[in-house]
Amino acid sequence: MNELTTEIIAALAQKQDLDEV
Repeated sequence: MNELTTEIIAALAQKQDLDEV
């Protein structure tokens, strides 16, 4: 994967973590 894809996945993971709390 390229850097952009990695950043998007990381951002989505953070969003999910925030939504779960």
